[in-house]
Amino acid sequence: MSLTNSTNVKQYIGISGSGDDTLLAALILYADDMVKRFLGRSLESTSYTERLDGNGRDFIRLANYPVISVTSVNVDAGWDFDPDNDEDAEDYYLDAEPGLIFHTTGVWSEGRRNIKVVYSAGYATLPKDVVHAANIIVADLYTRAKQLAGGGIQNELAQEDLGDRNDYYQKELTAGGIPAQAEAILNRYRVSS
Repeated sequence: MSLTNSTNVKQYIGISGSGDDTLLAALILYADDMVKRFLGRSLESTSYTERLDGNGRDFIRLANYPVISVTSVNVDAGWDFDPDNDEDAEDYYLDAEPGLIFHTTGVWSEGRRNIKVVYSAGYATLPKDVVHAANIIVADLYTRAKQLAGGGIQNELAQEDLGDRNDYYQKELTAGGIPAQAEAILNRYRVSS
């Protein structure tokens, strides 16, 4: 699943027809990768098997969230992760939105990659602001591609007219090449260090 689609992008940019569909499809995939790198995680709903370092605390943090469900949690210093040694479900509870698993009877054993968690996480339906941010990124990439195809240079325009919507946005780019307006939206979903 992509963060947006050509129909959304065309509506956002104010174009019609199918002449640029191939270009838009490629830019949508590129924007998806940009967003995943920027966020440090995927937003789409999928299954994960993650090995974590035990931290001696009562919680561990999963890399992907919101968590939909946890299939199993297994702690094994020897890394065998025998399914017969899975933690009992009553020994932990999940705080789904931030992706935290709390141990209810103590702390998670310290160790390097000694905890294996199998779970599902992400959004079945992407938040509208994420789709909007993806549209902004693809519109920016599209505008730049059209400029280059027309013999222009990428940094020629400071603003872009979005057709009959008649509003402008700054095309200031972050270090990752993401427009500042999209970055402001995506920061809410970024993995914090």
